Amino acid sequence: MSLPKSLFRFALCLGFILVICQGTARADDQVDRRKLFADNVKGCVAVMTTGGPATGFVVDVNKRLIVSCQHVVGTKEEVDILFPAYKDGKLIQERNYYLKTATKVKGKIVSANNKCDLCLIQVDALPEGTQALRLASDSGQPGDNLNLIGNPAASGAMWNYTIGTLRAVYKKKFTYKNTSHEVEAIIGETQLPANPGDSGGAVFNDKGEVLGVHSGGTPDAVQLMATYIDVVELRRFIDAPFQLTAKASTFEEFFTAANDHFHKNEIDKAIEAYTKAIKLNPNHSEAWRSRASAYIRKKQYDKALTDCNEAISCNRANAKAYNDRAVCHGAKGDYQAAIADYDEAIRFSPKEALYYAGRAWANNGLKEHHKAISDADQAIRLKSDYALALRERGLANLWLKDYDKALDDLNQAVKIEKTNFETLYYRGVTFASLKKSAEAIKDFDEVVKLNPKYAPAYKERGTLHYQNKDYQLAAKDYSEAINLNSKDAQAYLWRSW
Repeated sequence: MSLPKSLFRFALCLGFILVICQGTARADDQVDRRKLFADNVKGCVAVMTTGGPATGFVVDVNKRLIVSCQHVVGTKEEVDILFPAYKDGKLIQERNYYLKTATKVKGKIVSANNKCDLCLIQVDALPEGTQALRLASDSGQPGDNLNLIGNPAASGAMWNYTIGTLRAVYKKKFTYKNTSHEVEAIIGETQLPANPGDSGGAVFNDKGEVLGVHSGGTPDAVQLMATYIDVVELRRFIDAPFQLTAKASTFEEFFTAANDHFHKNEIDKAIEAYTKAIKLNPNHSEAWRSRASAYIRKKQYDKALTDCNEAISCNRANAKAYNDRAVCHGAKGDYQAAIADYDEAIRFSPKEALYYAGRAWANNGLKEHHKAISDADQAIRLKSDYALALRERGLANLWLKDYDKALDDLNQAVKIEKTNFETLYYRGVTFASLKKSAEAIKDFDEVVKLNPKYAPAYKERGTLHYQNKDYQLAAKDYSEAINLNSKDAQAYLWRSW
């Protein structure tokens, strides 16, 4: 019995579709994604920024060249680079390992281009086994499978592997969200779930060939769309003569450069860059607040107060500005004003442990030690290993003469911050109060090693030497205390003994 012609044609078409689908499935199945990842991760790097690791990849092993996005490095001249590390042949992916333990390699920005958002970084050395990623000869095509290895900030891991699909390739002029960084380049639009931290990562096909450099995540109100700078732009950029490192010209660039200087403790450079940023955008609360923090580092509290007031004028809910203003008031001895500002900071950000610890410090300054303990308790509830809160609680207990509790808190604080000379000083005072002279002297010895100009440590150590009848050592310490603070009448009195 023969099939009707229409049914026969349907069966034939269905069979044809199944063959195509099976063929496609077999083609996809032939891609060993574990091997693809293992091979390409050897050419990936992490580019350290103030916000954490971003991404890049090696393009030339002999010249030690790495590609990333220009917006990743900003106006920096140098960056730290991290490479994948292995233990017993297995890739280490824990983020904390790379942030705390892994060896960083210095990289110099040798070329950068704002317009196509690309940069070249030359590193001092490459680890053995590093491989350069191969660049595709041309752009990808819509429907191509895409692969990305990146370092998303939201993850606790590094070298995260993501797959997606290419939607379109075309030239586009656009501005990154919340910046004035304008890009005009051939880009690939993808269905690729990328995130902050992935910028600069290689987007590669199933052959392992780089199709582009990931540059941006999903725009507002757009589903699962990300962007990469196309390999055509990348080849053109690499082949061009090296261009000078990008110089700051916009608010965002000056602000980013200032933050970088601040974190490197280049305070004068930070203040200069913050000042230029403020001129371009005088209504930016955080720019004023950040410059205030820089002035605080220089102990220029009047200038810092002025900037904090401007920051609060721009944004009444800027909790950090109230905190910094409280620090200024406290440094000038006005602890009541400091507490009022800490109250405001807590009102706007009630889960920030720093503000409770700061208020504990101000309450200790007012000798309101029970209130200080209450604030420190709250800070420790929010952040159990918070050295500042432990120190302030220990100090409050010291002044309340509850020496055992004080010592317990200060011991914990020293374990967390071994080189904080103030915490060591207060622990030394606590040991002295407990008649543990040897332990106290050991702490004061460490204090003056860490800060040779900290007069109180010499004076306290001098007293212990006096009690131990080591009069020569006592006189020497009192003399040093007087040299550092010639108006300390007590030190003169004690030296006279």
